[in-house]
Order: sequence, then structure tokens, then C-alpha cells
Amino acid sequence: MSRSMRVLLVRTSLPRGGRDDFDYPPVAQPLGIMHLAASLRQRRPGDEVMVLDAAVSLETAGDLVKVLDDFSPQLVGLSALGYEEPLLAELASIARRWNPEMPVVVGGPLATGDPARVLAHGDVDVVVIGEGEITFPELVTSIAGAAPLTDVKGIALRDSSGKARLTARRPFIPDLNALPPVDWDDVELDRYEHLNNINDLPPHGRLALILTSRGCPYRCTYCHCFHGRKVRAWNRQRLGDEIERLVRRHGVGEIHIGDDIFNSRPGRIEDLEAEVASRGLDVHIAFPNGLRGDRLTRKAVRQLARAGCYTFCLAVETTSKRIQAMIRKKLDVARVLAAAEHAQEEGIVPQAFIMLGFPTETAEEMRQTVKTVSASRFDILRVFPVIPYPGTDLFEEAVRQGFDASKLDRMFMEDATLVNASPLSDDAFLEIVRWARTSFYEDPARVQRLTSFHASLGMRDHPLFRRGHWRQVLGR
Repeated sequence: MSRSMRVLLVRTSLPRGGRDDFDYPPVAQPLGIMHLAASLRQRRPGDEVMVLDAAVSLETAGDLVKVLDDFSPQLVGLSALGYEEPLLAELASIARRWNPEMPVVVGGPLATGDPARVLAHGDVDVVVIGEGEITFPELVTSIAGAAPLTDVKGIALRDSSGKARLTARRPFIPDLNALPPVDWDDVELDRYEHLNNINDLPPHGRLALILTSRGCPYRCTYCHCFHGRKVRAWNRQRLGDEIERLVRRHGVGEIHIGDDIFNSRPGRIEDLEAEVASRGLDVHIAFPNGLRGDRLTRKAVRQLARAGCYTFCLAVETTSKRIQAMIRKKLDVARVLAAAEHAQEEGIVPQAFIMLGFPTETAEEMRQTVKTVSASRFDILRVFPVIPYPGTDLFEEAVRQGFDASKLDRMFMEDATLVNASPLSDDAFLEIVRWARTSFYEDPARVQRLTSFHASLGMRDHPLFRRGHWRQVLGR
């Protein structure tokens, strides 16, 4: 018979380490483990579950010991991104030393992308692959009842010889509306209002991140597409309920929608506008991710503005037709640039993502991308060096073109700029990245628009305005 368990779920974000709140990588609520906690409570109501975000709750990794002492868990679950592997290994080691008999389970993008690599860390016992809302409660039940773990679908564990063994594949969850809502009391929302966020702008009061869909129908080579090609989304009722709950019950003033592609289905933007209006909600909405730019019509942008959207980020990545074809992005760049223009007309601040340093990409192709986006109506530019993550088609292509995969070890924790998958020398590549991040803001009209936007927020002395491009724009 399965006994009740005390389960500690840890998001392995970089601990604060005594740094200033804004001299720090972006932080968002740990939705992955929050969803796991909600499903575990629903399926195993006798369990005691604690959610811990290391970026908010720990000064150093060693502070985990006090949490373990106070909560005394019987199982620890860790969730990590690829670049957080060293921290994951450290936290797993701390948990193992605290109680050598306690199972340590790892999930999240790193584990899903390369479960064998994660299991190679000797302090990790089990890896959860993909969506964990059904898998993890079943795993806990098996552990609590001493049942064979090999019967649990969607996990990886060691066989008798110590090699990674994957159990039967777990299908994607077909209906996201059937999953229980997260418990926002699991996190201190007030803390996130005063940290650097993925939108890189001061939030309008309490801030919350939501994911309203999973899956992406596109096949970009740089993406793992962990949630599959079929898009599964909340219905209109669930979307409205979650936004209203955050605004009315938790006092949230700004919501970030971080889907892969929120507008992958027709009508979702219209639903968002209708739910915000019909419920009389006063909320600011941002899309730091999640909008396909060439699917944004003038009408859709206007609907976003009426829903409370004040800024969105669109992934351009590259304006080179050759590179677009190579990475299978298949983006209509002209439509994306038009969407930025529509945004300005509707009072929305448009932000652009570009990626520099694809395998075989020339310096001129990189410069042309920067020049094209600089000549557009985008107000803010985010420049990302290409990182060929293992498990993606881009990684295989990069290796074929001579990329040294050991370079990925240099990006861990904070400095992805040092990863160079292009044919350029490291110095030449870094020079282009730096040029891209500065030349974009040499347009006087853009600087004037951003200066006016800065003044309109009423938060002129906010620490975020002393960072990055804002320092250049505001002359600080």
C-alpha cells in the first residue's frame, strides 16, 4: 500500500549569491514544478508538497540544507534548463549527502533533452521525460509503495549494469483543461515584482507568468519542441478564469504569456480580448515569448492592445533567406516587420529577437539581419548568440560543420556569448554581437520613442533602466 510522502520540488534557478536583484539573470515563477505540485495534490491528496524557487529562496546552493532540515522531505524533485546542469549536480549532491536513502528525481528541459546525461550524475536516481503531471504522481506512488519503477511510463533509470534505461513512452496530455490550476500561494508573488524579469521592463505591480498552450507546429532546427507538434491549448473559459483569478484574488497587475506560439490557432487573440473585456479586468499583458509575428494582422494587434497588451517580443532570428531555409524557420519577414509597425500604431512597444552565429552564417548575413531590423519599427532588440543544444537538428548540423561541442561547457550559468557556432573567429563573432547590441539604438527616432515610453511609465528611477540598452538609450 502506498504511504503518504513529503515531497520537495526545486526549480534550480541560479541562487542569489548576495547580488543586487537586478544584477541577475531574468526570473519567473517556476510554473513547471507548480503544475507538478498541483497534479500531485490532486492525485495524492495525502502528500505534503513544498515548492522552492532557488533564485528567490536561496542565497547559495548550500542553503538547501536548511530547507531539507526544516521540511524533512522523503523525495526531492529538481527541474533544470540545459545551462543549469552544474547547479543541478550540486543540488543533487547536497540532497544525497543529506539523506543517502532519499530518492532524487530530475525533470524539465535538461532531463527531457538528454536523460542519459542527467542519469550520469551519480546522485540522480530517476529522470522524468516530458510532461510530468501524470508521470510524476505515478512515480511517487511507486516509490511510496515500493512498486517496480519500470512500470511507470515516461521515465529513465539505471539498469543493473548502470546504463540508462527508458521505460515506455508517455503520450502527451491531450486536454490541458483537465489539469488542475496551479496554487499561486506556492510562491511569494511579491518577490517577483522586484526582480529582473524576462520582459526586461518594470512590471505594473505584482507580476505572474502563465502558459496557456503547449506544442508548436513549426520545425525550427534549433528547438527541441519538447511539447510536440500538435498544439494543445486552454479553452476560452479556462483562459479567462486564470487571468481573473490572478487579478482579483492575487492582486496581479501584469501577466506575461509565455506560450511557444499563443496565436497558433485562429481566434485565441479574439478570445483573450473578449475575456478581459467581459470580466471587466484591468490588467497589463506582455508577450515576452509566444507570438508568431507573420500571423499578426493589423486587426489582431488592435485586439491585443484592447486586451491590455503593452509590449510583445517577436522572433525574427534571421532575415537571410538562406539561413531561414537552413533552420526551417519559414518566416515571412516582411509581415513580421509590418506587425511591428502595427504595434506602434496601437501603442504597443514591439521587441525583436534575433540569433547570430548559425553554422555557415557569414559576417555579412549577420550584419544584414541587424541592418534590416534596425531599419524597421521595432523599438527594442534582443540579440542572442546561437547555441546548438544537444538533441536538436541544429546541433547535428553544427557538429558536421566542425563545431566543438565542448564549447557548450563555457556557457554554463551566465555567459552564452562565449559559445560560437559560426565560421567566424571568436573575436570576430563577439565584435559583431556587440555591434548589433549598440548600433540598433543609434536611430534618433527610436531613442526618442523609448525615452517617451520610459517617461510614461512613471518609474524613471527603476533599476531595470540602468541595464543594457537602457543605459545607452537614456545616457546613463
